[in-house]
Amino acid sequence: VREAAGHGATYIQSPEMTGALVRDSQARATAFTSEDKDIIVSTARKLAKELGIFLHIGSTAILRADGKLANRALLFGPDGATIAT
Repeated sequence: VREAAGHGATYIQSPEMTGALVRDSQARATAFTSEDKDIIVSTARKLAKELGIFLHIGSTAILRADGKLANRALLFGPDGATIAT
């Protein structure tokens, strides 16, 4: 992301399931969390603001209130605010 922004990109998109690198099913059950606690979401938000870019997380796994995982895409603006999910 930093490299692309350094080359002048103002809109950067990551691939689907960004950050979902957990292969073990038991570890996966505890690896994901709610959107407000997710490290991918918070890092993307900070990067968008720091670099003044639009950052679209292709998707990341978010733990829903019912305990199921949601494949959630998010778009952050240059101010770090969530524009769309």
